[in-house]
Amino acid sequence: MTTAPIAFFAYSRPEHTKRALESLSSNPEAQKSELFVFIDGPKTKQDKEKIEKVKSIIKSKEWCGKISIHQSKQNHGCAHQFIEGVSWLCSTKSRVIVLEDDNLVSPFFLKFMNEALDTFATEEKVMDITGYMYPVGNLDIESGFVRGGGDWGWATWDHAWKMFEPNSEKLISKLADKKTRYEFNYKNSYDYYSLLIKHAKGKIESWSVRWYASMFLNGGLALFPSRSLVQNIGFDGKGRCGLKTNIYDTPLSSSPVLNFPENIKESEEMLSATIKYFRNNNKFIKKVKDKLISISGL
Repeated sequence: MTTAPIAFFAYSRPEHTKRALESLSSNPEAQKSELFVFIDGPKTKQDKEKIEKVKSIIKSKEWCGKISIHQSKQNHGCAHQFIEGVSWLCSTKSRVIVLEDDNLVSPFFLKFMNEALDTFATEEKVMDITGYMYPVGNLDIESGFVRGGGDWGWATWDHAWKMFEPNSEKLISKLADKKTRYEFNYKNSYDYYSLLIKHAKGKIESWSVRWYASMFLNGGLALFPSRSLVQNIGFDGKGRCGLKTNIYDTPLSSSPVLNFPENIKESEEMLSATIKYFRNNNKFIKKVKDKLISISGL
């Protein structure tokens, strides 16, 4: 099994960073992995002080086999930082696992990500491996393919990331057909198209909606586990966006996800469960995502 490099994006949350790195180090594969920590430049003096605390935590322990810190002198924004970091690692290492400072991971996270990266490395239709799964309830499958990728705890390869289209206007032009937009919006269960419009108008900064659109328009699929291997602890009201909600809460899987789909096609069961979750929580998800994206560039 190949151990892919891990991109870890941090900023000004030392407590979150410590918890996230502790969970990552609980993975047996961590000591065989190389960790690249990316920290954006500070916006304020207070941010600068918190960033120094974050750096101290990163340097306090050998969380992975090898660790390097890459800090920007100036603040470029979350979306820019993500795109630059992922692009650099994809081009130099051919694949990457991506985490943020508020992502807690299961002890089986790296096993799933690395084995999936190996298994589907030559499948052009598979563009993303995702560790987080929405709280959709019990599913009959261990893992499945769904359109689009996850925002928290994901991975990709250089050949897939090269399909990333940063120009939202180009993406919008290819989604002009109503039927195409209907499918892009998870059968109108969540309006991702409106996020592209907002990005094109300069109202939000987002890498994830452009990544999803790029995947969708290239017929790409993401592999999801049925039991989440990632937990987001960033909705505790302490982040830059000040959001507090339990809508994304899901327990970390206490067992490994061992089985992958034999056929490269979208799972109707997983898609239906995701659509049901979106429809049941549509208004609140929109409120949360709009605020989160406008602040962090998710």
